[in-house]
Amino acid sequence: MKFVYILISAVTLAAAGYAAWQWLPIGTVHGRTVRLREWFSSNTRLQLRVGKADQILKACLALPREQQLAALLALEQKYGEVFLSGDKIRRAIVATGQDASLPAIRRWLQNVPHLGQRALISGVEEALRSGRAAPHFRIQVLQMLLPALDGHGDWSSVYADHIPALLLKLDPAWGERVLKSPEYLNPDYDYFDDILNAFSATG
Repeated sequence: MKFVYILISAVTLAAAGYAAWQWLPIGTVHGRTVRLREWFSSNTRLQLRVGKADQILKACLALPREQQLAALLALEQKYGEVFLSGDKIRRAIVATGQDASLPAIRRWLQNVPHLGQRALISGVEEALRSGRAAPHFRIQVLQMLLPALDGHGDWSSVYADHIPALLLKLDPAWGERVLKSPEYLNPDYDYFDDILNAFSATG
């Protein structure tokens, strides 16, 4: 009798385990429920992390402005390496336009230049559009961008060609003085066309 009880218990546990394996929900990906059996797929795990990161990012951006940056910096520490989501988080940090974002920006530019450059360019443009770029933040960003004009800092041409227009947006008078320097405003300079386009766009 005891053996039968043990056997029934084992069969019940096995059936419950199999049912959980097949049907237990562990999250959603693009509106589709993900089951426990899919956990061993690296692609599924990645998509779950992306979904979780995007969900938290949305919640961070819904916070009052004075609370956003601290929440975003904490989120970047946890999900900054997640494919695609990390880019969104870094851009959102820069887009706050606050001085407290500067250490993180410098860290990215040093440790992951390509990702840092992308976040800096797109995030600053968003901060300027929204009017959130603080005066001291603008000055510090200008100093970060200057090395790219001289080909320093491992700047990618994909992002460096945005810099002339960005300098004029950050500080029109200062940017104009820099870009009209003989070493830049000449046809032999790599980004000469970008400078002309930037001046043309600003009138």
